Amino acid sequence: MVEWQLREYLDAHGLSVYSLVKATGGALSTTGVYNLSRGTKQVKLETLDLIITALREMTGHDVTVGDVLRYTPHAAAPGAGEG
Repeated sequence: MVEWQLREYLDAHGLSVYSLVKATGGALSTTGVYNLSRGTKQVKLETLDLIITALREMTGHDVTVGDVLRYTPHAAAPGAGEG
């Protein structure tokens, strides 16, 4: 499963959703970024690009997809891979 960890990233760097929205030049809405920080399941790649670009500018760090998204494999179903 892929999950957002945007809220954790913002908190770890002392950033707010509002400051991230401002850093995108208004390209993203406050509501939209709040939804992402709460773990919404859908996002356009363009939005992900805007977020990473803004976070790089705000923090001066080399932010990657792995900083704002987390992948956790699903447990294999019983009997999967057999046969």
